[in-house]
Amino acid sequence: MHDLEFEFRPLVDYDGGGSIEETPMELFDYAALVQSSQDDEDDMNCGAEEEDLIIEADTDNSHAGSHNNLVAVDAIEGIVLDVLEQLASTARGDDSSPIAVKLADRKRGGDAKRSVQFPLNRKRGNARGLATLMRVLNLSHEGLLAGRTVSKRDIYYQDVKLFQSQALVNSLVDDLAATCGVARRDLNISASRKGLICGSGISIHTKSGATIFVFDDESVLIPSMESVVSIAVSPELSWILVIEKDVRVYRLSFIYALYLTPSKAIFETLCRARLTTHSALPGRGLVITGKGYPDIATRQLVAWLSNETNIPLLALMDGDVHGIDIFRCYKYGSQSLRHEEDGLLAHRLYWVGLFLTDLNSCALTESLLPLNDKDHRKALSLLRSPLCAREPSWRRELTRMLHLRRKAELEILSSIEMAHGEDSRLLAYVVGKIASRLRLCYEDEMLFWD
Repeated sequence: MHDLEFEFRPLVDYDGGGSIEETPMELFDYAALVQSSQDDEDDMNCGAEEEDLIIEADTDNSHAGSHNNLVAVDAIEGIVLDVLEQLASTARGDDSSPIAVKLADRKRGGDAKRSVQFPLNRKRGNARGLATLMRVLNLSHEGLLAGRTVSKRDIYYQDVKLFQSQALVNSLVDDLAATCGVARRDLNISASRKGLICGSGISIHTKSGATIFVFDDESVLIPSMESVVSIAVSPELSWILVIEKDVRVYRLSFIYALYLTPSKAIFETLCRARLTTHSALPGRGLVITGKGYPDIATRQLVAWLSNETNIPLLALMDGDVHGIDIFRCYKYGSQSLRHEEDGLLAHRLYWVGLFLTDLNSCALTESLLPLNDKDHRKALSLLRSPLCAREPSWRRELTRMLHLRRKAELEILSSIEMAHGEDSRLLAYVVGKIASRLRLCYEDEMLFWD
């Protein structure tokens, strides 16, 4: 059955509408030194002398992956054959019902389904919904048979006029994975990586034979765990900090006119300040960012560090509903990816800020931002979540946000320091948070041994 190949051609012309917006290429600071496999052997010998802990990443699921690939191929071919049978039935006049494909409804969960059908409207006969689904099925099927992985971005640019938005492709891919009962990677479809890591306490060995070395003052793009063979963790690594985003803050300039000029991004600022080797903190550290809601590769690495090490794992998020929601995504998972949460949950992650009370102590309450109606609804939804009972800090901060109708973002610390020329405010705040949490961890460990 796996010899089946198909090419979908829309039954009617679709109107793409709009224009194709040119998307600039993302710029990353690749501070990774890639060496040959012979060099890797030398590094492994050096690592043994330094007593680095080299842990197999346990991502070589080639047998399971191969089985799941076959499951995905069978499921895709089953969907296509069902559509062809419906088309044949309609052509014979046996059935006048719309041609429909049942997909898993990830929002409702469980066995709930949603329908993609043609015609969507009998008067207008819009085939775009079914056309977009069949195009994704086609590209995934081709990749599976050829043993080739494509990214969601690649799929979008295969037919921009048809898809019209990247969000539609993202949703269809995740719906298809949930419908087939496999993870997205089993469809040979990957998400574009965006997460960054900084700190020399870790090195990553990949299946290609290369080693990714991470430095203390430069960031490296986080690789997909499927491409990782092992991860070497330095015995000096004492803490790990996950930052919500790598945003670029702005300062006011008064040259002929008032305007905003971009300054350093928060993650970049902390890297360049060599936070990971700060003298006020014990041992070395790692700083990780998923740039907002994290991609799969970033969640995989954070989850791996949570499950395979006992190093304190801290989270620094905005003091708003989205910061709490992103923390929840790292620690407890996301609604849209419930069907593939294995290896994505960082249960030891601990939230250390940003809290509204922190700004009280810094005399920055005038910099708090107003809570809008959408924030208010999101806060109430999080308060009603069963997880809120397991995270007392959530309830405290959400209640305070609703009472004050205010929220805080990490940019406040950077923007204030720039306005007053105080370059150390952000760094001092982060160092203080890390040191405070490590002190509590150390005291708890002493009490345990006593």
